[in-house]
Amino acid sequence: MKKRLTDNFWMKLLSLGLAVMLWLIIKLSANLSYTYPKPESEPESPAVETNPAPKGIPGSAQKP
Repeated sequence: MKKRLTDNFWMKLLSLGLAVMLWLIIKLSANLSYTYPKPESEPESPAVETNPAPKGIPGSAQKP
């Protein structure tokens, strides 16, 4: 009778361990993606001024 109880205990412990391992695998793999994100290989464009400073007309002299 005692041998049967210890065998049953180890089987339950093994079952619990396998269930925890399976739960961890499912939990950790939930965030996996089967597609790769789009690489950011495009060069960054320079910043564009929204209000550029006014420039003089080419060829004209500035009066004080």
